[in-house]
Amino acid sequence: MIMSHKEPLNKLITRLAPTPSGYLHIGNAYSFVLTSLFAQSTKGQLHLRIDDIDAERARTEYLEDIFQQIEWLGIEINVGPSGVDDFKKKFSQHLRLPVYQNYIQNLVDQKLVFACQCSRSQVAAAS
Repeated sequence: MIMSHKEPLNKLITRLAPTPSGYLHIGNAYSFVLTSLFAQSTKGQLHLRIDDIDAERARTEYLEDIFQQIEWLGIEINVGPSGVDDFKKKFSQHLRLPVYQNYIQNLVDQKLVFACQCSRSQVAAAS
């Protein structure tokens, strides 16, 4: 389900954002349950957004675990993939790589991207 523009603009939208780089743990379950209860208590929307951009660590068995745990916890997702196949066909961030690369190239073309040898602490101090 995708929210339409007819939905109230002040409706709470929150999300679960696991990464398929390992099996979920008790901290994920705790966070998922609290987030789900918060969405329910405010009559909000709960989105599932899986970040699979790290191709080296993302695994199908970890994706399967995400959906199994959400089902086991009894969490209802309002927006997002319904399972592994749906995720891979419609929601994987790999499907958007050309869009991301286009935006990066636009920044490069405008000379808004540059290499920096600064450490994070140096960047923070300069800010």
